[in-house]
Amino acid sequence: NDNSFLISSELWKTLSWISKYYICPIGIVLNKTISYQHKKNYRIPLIKYIKITPKGRKALKTINYKTQKKFLTILNDFSDSINIKELKSVSSSYLQVCKKLEKSNYVLLKSIPNIGGLLQSSVKNKKIVLNKEQNTVYKNLISSLQKNTLKPILLSGVSASGKTIVYTKIIEFYLNNNKQIIVLVPEVSLIQKTFNELNQYFNNTVGIWHSKLSKSEKNYVLDGIGTKRLNIVVGTRSAIFMPFDKLGLIIVDEEQENSYKQDLNIPYYNAKDVALMRSKFNHSSIVLVSSTPSLETYYNVKK
Repeated sequence: NDNSFLISSELWKTLSWISKYYICPIGIVLNKTISYQHKKNYRIPLIKYIKITPKGRKALKTINYKTQKKFLTILNDFSDSINIKELKSVSSSYLQVCKKLEKSNYVLLKSIPNIGGLLQSSVKNKKIVLNKEQNTVYKNLISSLQKNTLKPILLSGVSASGKTIVYTKIIEFYLNNNKQIIVLVPEVSLIQKTFNELNQYFNNTVGIWHSKLSKSEKNYVLDGIGTKRLNIVVGTRSAIFMPFDKLGLIIVDEEQENSYKQDLNIPYYNAKDVALMRSKFNHSSIVLVSSTPSLETYYNVKK
């Protein structure tokens, strides 16, 4: 349908690899990994806000319609917008009254997405500041990534050594080069923390993805990807299948965790391995992050 995403060749190759490697019919793989393709439209619930205009304030003395005057009197006590539903107690036909006021340019109406939970944010962008050691690591990593895009990078260090701020700086580098980023975390409980950390530096460009999101939240993220409003997605296993067309970087945080393995439903894939394969097919960079790297990652780094 018209709202489906154009599946890139690299994502298609990744899905085909999953089907062959994990011995699972391609139809089941497609249904379990990119089920968002079935959506016919992306309906996002909206909250309407209303604000009185200077013309509306002047009209307070001359307006003859009783209900309209009540509305303007209430709005005149507020310097900013209020939720339009607050006027419902004044009149059951509050929407029609507000539309008439808007038509006369007495009020301004605006709508914003009604998205709760993790997707709400009003923070201002902070500047990323690295200390001397972190900056050295950052420069070395960027140099390595530019020399050999296809080679996975391990970012390791003791807990609280600043691994997150370093990969946040790497994300900034790729955003400045017009690329999109997927950040994988092993558990849903870690998404809030990671989202908050990234969102304070890249406000309103970060989305999230996991199985417990409401339908409206998923629609909001998909709409954001389609309109290029969201360029970073933080999520659990299924986030690796986001339909980015300019994917440049994949971060796998806590790469040693067994939670990356899907073992409840087919296909029984390991999201870390899928991330490695997608980065290979996409010629994008991948950074594995861990305080205690898995044996296979440690072995591969030492080779």
